[in-house]
Amino acid sequence: MRRWVARIALGLLGLVVLALTCGASYEALARRQVAARFPVPGKLVDIGGRALHIDCRGTGSPTVVFESGLDSAGALAWSLVHDEVAQVTRACSYSRAGILSSDPAVGERDADAVAEDLHVLLERAGERPPLVLVAHSLGGIYAMGYTRRFGAEVAGLVLVDTFHPDSKQRMEAAGIHLPNPLRPLQIASALSWTGLVRLVLGSEDAVAAYDPTSIGALRSELEALDQSVAQAGALRQLGARPLYVLSAGKVEQEFLAQAQLTAERGEQFVAVKRALNEEQASWSSQSQLEVIVDSTHAIHREQPDRVIHAARWVIEAVRAAPR
Repeated sequence: MRRWVARIALGLLGLVVLALTCGASYEALARRQVAARFPVPGKLVDIGGRALHIDCRGTGSPTVVFESGLDSAGALAWSLVHDEVAQVTRACSYSRAGILSSDPAVGERDADAVAEDLHVLLERAGERPPLVLVAHSLGGIYAMGYTRRFGAEVAGLVLVDTFHPDSKQRMEAAGIHLPNPLRPLQIASALSWTGLVRLVLGSEDAVAAYDPTSIGALRSELEALDQSVAQAGALRQLGARPLYVLSAGKVEQEFLAQAQLTAERGEQFVAVKRALNEEQASWSSQSQLEVIVDSTHAIHREQPDRVIHAARWVIEAVRAAPR
């Protein structure tokens, strides 16, 4: 009986090893082919031993720089907005370290590190200030972090339903405890080499094809979130820089289910978030706040015309300001 148990155990172990070997080979082959199968518009720029992806279009000043949220789409997150903004000025989207075709980075991926990467990237790509930063969600923390570090370059900002430095504390004070996606990302990142993530998510488009590698970058950014919030939160005054804040008026049903929030709690969540967005608008003496009542968090995908309008408002305000 013991011999049969041992044989079955060895057989199962052999199947697991075979599955892992096949999965790892499948994943390695897919990673080698992804760049050829799904070329991403733009170029890779060496920033000192590693390269970041940037896609710049149009001409004129100021230069608009799009900063995505905690999103594996990277530069592609702005596909419904980019060309329209590029009709009136220079507009650049980019992918942070490890996302899409950008090389991964070593060390903490906090707001200071992200700001330093972007500063060097713009410089080596030949893109010049003044800059207008257009940021979504967690990207707002990075935009404010960049402004704190390189404020002389930043002429204006558009914050698209962005994360406020006090978001977590204000939500918890209101009795709203949101799930932390860090643990699932850590597990997915640890398993990405096996091909399992690609098998689950598929490879039907560029974002999905790069997801197994992008997930590691998202995990690193979440692990450094508290540091990023502290760094960016040190700046809450933008002077007279033109600032346009967009606030989503709805929440996704999927979000409510994941966060285990009732419809009433969802309305409370929106109310707290709107108050935080109103506070963000107060950071500048020249600001606009717009609540998009029929949009959820992804305003740049659901209502791209409002983001385009906000960007143009800031661009025009920057151009009209005395030098």
